[in-house]
Amino acid sequence: MNDMKKFFDGIQNLNGAKFITLNGYVSETSGEVANHNILVNIDVMNAKRKDAEMLVSADVQAIAKKSAKQFAIEVFQTALTEMRVSAVKNISENKEDRTAQSNAQTDAYIQIGKGLKIHKETGNLHIFGYHMNKTVLFPGEFKPVKSADKTLAKKEITKVLKLRAGKFRTFIIANISNVSINGKNLIIDCAKN
Repeated sequence: MNDMKKFFDGIQNLNGAKFITLNGYVSETSGEVANHNILVNIDVMNAKRKDAEMLVSADVQAIAKKSAKQFAIEVFQTALTEMRVSAVKNISENKEDRTAQSNAQTDAYIQIGKGLKIHKETGNLHIFGYHMNKTVLFPGEFKPVKSADKTLAKKEITKVLKLRAGKFRTFIIANISNVSINGKNLIIDCAKN
């Protein structure tokens, strides 16, 4: 059976939350090679709503106390305020109310299933889902990134509040060497580019 037919058959059979295993996925930025388990076909808007509720009700003082990294309270407050505004915009039913980044993401792809889309320009498969775990096969080289305190504070807020947004990831697949289905798990072997 053709692997792409298996892939699309697997997508059509995704009823409810399902897993996709990516074997041999190579990180474009670090070169790390790992196997990833991703939960897909889930209601992302529901996760966004829950995150928005957490952000709106969050107490900046409590976040600062629980944070592993220390920043001025004003930095945490600015970061939390921006995250609240963005979260509320991105759960709006009206596409026009969402952030420009959210709209650009929507317009650049052809949806083929919940969390599965094809980039219109590159033809690459993008798999978006809740990242469950990974097994590193070959460690990559992670270059240090110089981020502003506000950006780092947003990451800390995500960790402290255990926001679901912090566990969602997009995997970009240019080449697939094999596809198989094992129960409720779609297994994709990634081919090196």
